[in-house]
Amino acid sequence: MIALDSSVLIASVLTWHDEHAAAAAAVARALTSRAGVVIPAHALFEAYSVMTRMPDAYRVNPRDAEAFLRENFSMARIASFPSRSVWPLLARLAGEELGGSITYDAAILAAAQDAGATALLTLNPRDFERLSPRIEIITPNRG
Repeated sequence: MIALDSSVLIASVLTWHDEHAAAAAAVARALTSRAGVVIPAHALFEAYSVMTRMPDAYRVNPRDAEAFLRENFSMARIASFPSRSVWPLLARLAGEELGGSITYDAAILAAAQDAGATALLTLNPRDFERLSPRIEIITPNRG
């Protein structure tokens, strides 16, 4: 099963994005694969947040952002971050002196791993590789 990160969700639906063609093709392959797709809920929320807060020239109206995400990904399984994992994950991040935006990447990765994903498709592999993932981190060009 392939998990999708917010970076590929965004790039796959916004045609002006530099990585649109590669992301859209990789997401289409994943969605039609026998392995299936899972999207961590945090990745959907992050994609919506980013799309609706971009600079004016690129900002997506909230209703349109929700529609883009629903139209393209409603058939995918959504994985929530397990509540039993909150304190252990925060303790791990603190112990490794990791903070800031990697916190959200850690929640996305943990939800993907907990859901049984074998790979995470992302445009930001280094962000996730810092977290010593138990699943493969792939990019649209390698995925």
